[in-house]
Amino acid sequence: MKEKPEPDWAIKFQFFIHDNRLRQFLIDPYKVLRAIGVKPGQVVLDLGCGPGFFTIPAGKIVGEKGLVYALDLHPLALERVSEKAQKFGLKNIQPILARADQTSLPDQSIDLAWLFGMVHKLDDYFYEVMKELSRLLKPSATLAIEKSPSVRKNQLLKSLKKYGFELENSWKGILIFKKPA
Repeated sequence: MKEKPEPDWAIKFQFFIHDNRLRQFLIDPYKVLRAIGVKPGQVVLDLGCGPGFFTIPAGKIVGEKGLVYALDLHPLALERVSEKAQKFGLKNIQPILARADQTSLPDQSIDLAWLFGMVHKLDDYFYEVMKELSRLLKPSATLAIEKSPSVRKNQLLKSLKKYGFELENSWKGILIFKKPA
């Protein structure tokens, strides 16, 4: 992940893409989140949340007893997430302005985390992010990663195995890993 966030124009373009109803028609975020195992009462982490395409539905799924950490490098993305959370009356979404390898969240505090549309952006920070996720995820927690054309599946599997993650399942281009108990 770059040390600096994308330019404002780039994040605003993401808003246009992610907030478009056509995208929601093509990709049902509720279906995706349920497929990776998001359930009521969980504490989940949306790494690289952008404008909250998955964050807001996750907040609705985990409910009042759950919590969604929405992490991004760009302040505009987190402002958009906060606006949407307020619009929908969701008090269980906590925006975090940070790099994915430096979250400052407590050890073993996350039930499920996902990286959608961003694993290719991690570049030199991939191993640091995996180390951070290993620290954050509870035993038996789930990590879901959307495959990227620039990242080979075998390379990803080998890298995650180094941190103890085992491939459990896959669903429509998303690899679903479990952290050992």
